[in-house]
Amino acid sequence: MSQYAEINTDGIVVAIHDTDGAQRVKIHDGDGCAIGRVFNGWVFEARRWSTLEFFLRMTTAERDAIHASNDPVIRDYRLLLASAREVVADDHRLIGGMTYAVFRGIFTPERAAEILDPAR
Repeated sequence: MSQYAEINTDGIVVAIHDTDGAQRVKIHDGDGCAIGRVFNGWVFEARRWSTLEFFLRMTTAERDAIHASNDPVIRDYRLLLASAREVVADDHRLIGGMTYAVFRGIFTPERAAEILDPAR
């Protein structure tokens, strides 16, 4: 079955498996490099959230676990997130912090992926 890419109403590129006749771009050989990116009218960019929007992607219990942590890496991650004007989905610091939070048991790998999913 062919895969196609479509820009949703939020301007995010999502992968789809079939078409309903709309104009779509075929993804050749599994090339999903634009999937999850936002089309700004000129180029595809990584999804960006305000700090508040990003924290609201987490449950209250998850935010509480981050704020209650005495782990120095989690405390530093919390400070960096709170100091940011925006959070960028593919920023290596964001991904590293979320990976460490999984290691410390704050998130499951599946839940971290869901929080970082730009299409959600």
